Amino acid sequence: MISITGQGKVPDTAQLLRPENLTDMGAREFANGDVGYNDDGRAATYTVAPGDSLGAIGDRLCLYNGLLLATLNGHKGYQVIQPGELLVLDPAAVPGFEFVNPDAG
Repeated sequence: MISITGQGKVPDTAQLLRPENLTDMGAREFANGDVGYNDDGRAATYTVAPGDSLGAIGDRLCLYNGLLLATLNGHKGYQVIQPGELLVLDPAAVPGFEFVNPDAG
């Protein structure tokens, strides 16, 4: 799992979400969706299954903070992910993906 260590260092969100840092550890409770892979075999997308939560998805993908996935996909922190929703894990692997900052406004 990616963890943050060091003397007061603030994690770099871009580093945490780098596709090469994501590893699918397999389906588990609250993270039963499907992971889509790019041509290099890296996790590129995640399709939300009923009952999934961002925290569990983050754990499954060895991501320190699963809420980062919400931000990357344009959700505000309080917005719930929906079954069938496609979460982008690797923007470069998804043609036409455009990041929309949920806090801009």
